[in-house]
Amino acid sequence: MSGASGAIVAKIRSMYAGRLTPSDYGEMIASGSVAGYLASRPAYAGATRSLGEGVGRRVLEDAVRRARFSDFERLLKYEITVGERLADYILSTVEVETVLRAMYAITPGVEDPPGSGSFSGSEYIDDHLSFDVAKVLAARTVREIAEAIGSSRYRNILDAFPENADAADFIRAEAALRAEYYTGAVALFEDEKGGAACPEIARMLRDRIDLENVAAAYRLKKYFSPSRDDILSAMIPGGGMKRGTAEAMANADGADGVIAAARSDREMKKLLTVLDRCRAVDEAPVRRVFYESCKLIRYSQSSAAVTASYFNVVSVECDNVIKIIEGKRYGIPGEEIEKMLIVDEEGR
Repeated sequence: MSGASGAIVAKIRSMYAGRLTPSDYGEMIASGSVAGYLASRPAYAGATRSLGEGVGRRVLEDAVRRARFSDFERLLKYEITVGERLADYILSTVEVETVLRAMYAITPGVEDPPGSGSFSGSEYIDDHLSFDVAKVLAARTVREIAEAIGSSRYRNILDAFPENADAADFIRAEAALRAEYYTGAVALFEDEKGGAACPEIARMLRDRIDLENVAAAYRLKKYFSPSRDDILSAMIPGGGMKRGTAEAMANADGADGVIAAARSDREMKKLLTVLDRCRAVDEAPVRRVFYESCKLIRYSQSSAAVTASYFNVVSVECDNVIKIIEGKRYGIPGEEIEKMLIVDEEGR
């Protein structure tokens, strides 16, 4: 490992040590003001210090997202990075989440659509996306979103969106958008150009694809009456799952049958041990990536792996904070909110 890479790894590990711990989350849940608590934490102070006690939920959540991306904005802005691979990973993440945010806002039956603000909360990051964020978030139909993203790699997916779509069509579109994102993300870290491939992150992303496919099949079987082809077409390519396992899931009897079919594959059975710590199947992909990212931050000597893992961990932390904001808003007991959180179980 070069001196520069070693310095990056050491810096990221130091930053990781200063992130929120399970006890911090407990204090936040017990506090009278989440905004006030965050203003006292270095990672969130810059984004929340000026917010008043009566700040609205959306404003506070957007401030949390700004804090999420603040470290990475500096990395991108001053190019204190491991190369353009990480920049592409961050920007592609923001792009797909921005498009999905616009889609959720117009999905039939969504009772609490996301706000209209930027997903990243970073003007600098948004300016480097392949489309105008404001135009995408102002769109009120799928066609308008497609026009707003212009020549983005997601355009073909939205152009193929059916007229008079129902909720199931939006789920399929989400699967297609995430498939495009994950395929590109894996390719970024598998690319040997310049000798800078990062197999640890590529493998982690392939595992996430497999778990996303299990979750998608489970969700479709639980809430709809999909055909075998519906299930297979909703699956993201690029993972490590065997074709026979995917077909067994598609042919399974009901949602529980999907899990049983996946567990019949030895490798998938190993991946699905994460379900023992999940409240719902949908949590599995995020939990798997989080736990693996924590390990890589501790033990990997690759600056690319450690930095990308830190991005993953910070993303989960900010989602945890938003869960706390939402939980307190709806009067959910503190012990129940804690069960929703994804935390580093090995400690720091």
